[in-house]
Amino acid sequence: MSELTTSELLATLHKSGMDVSHDQLKYWRRNDLLPEPVIRGKGRGMGVEQFWDKVCVENVRLILDSNKGKRINLLNAGRYLFARNKPIGESLLRRYLLELALELQEAEKQREKLADDNPVLIELIRFLTPEKVREAITKTEVNQMLKLYDSINKFDTPLGAQVAWISNCHPVFDVLVETEFPDLTGKTSLSNEALHRRQRSTLAWIVLIHYSGDSLYKLAQSAIQQLISKSMSSLFIQPIVWPKTLEE
Repeated sequence: MSELTTSELLATLHKSGMDVSHDQLKYWRRNDLLPEPVIRGKGRGMGVEQFWDKVCVENVRLILDSNKGKRINLLNAGRYLFARNKPIGESLLRRYLLELALELQEAEKQREKLADDNPVLIELIRFLTPEKVREAITKTEVNQMLKLYDSINKFDTPLGAQVAWISNCHPVFDVLVETEFPDLTGKTSLSNEALHRRQRSTLAWIVLIHYSGDSLYKLAQSAIQQLISKSMSSLFIQPIVWPKTLEE
């Protein structure tokens, strides 16, 4: 069973050395750091009981770990959980994405320069305007935003596979905002801030492709193919002949 009653959750936390109260759980839940518990009736005249998802145990551990024994800072805790792809509330997800949209707007001149330096990316940069990015974020419904976040790093779905393909091409992935790429040792080689920024861009790409449909993915795919062909051409390697899609 993946659910725990409040008393079971507290007992599990205390057994693991995490001295947490019910009031703290409720406070963190109100601030979107824990998934909302399911409320079910105990039976006629018996009242109701809250059932918490077992992922709350790991979330609590990370919340406590996020400030290294100091007083919990909700902002730091939320970013810490998000960077590790843990369940958090939709309002935090939307806040992080809107921060990205603001950065995108502030970096307008830098993006124009990028287009001049790399013509392959011009069409993609012109498509992903700050206004279009903000529109996609604000018009994505609450439940859909949570589903899209849950699909991050899941490559067994068409959307997950598309974003994974984009995330492997640094110039295209960073058309939104600049991020750091993990080295061959994996994600843990990045700082918490770098993990947060990369996770944020990944979620943004998922939201944007879901909202825009095939048009954005095809633009990104075309840019990636051109960059690869250009790179191979400079090395005097025979260019790749890309297979035609079923639509073609």
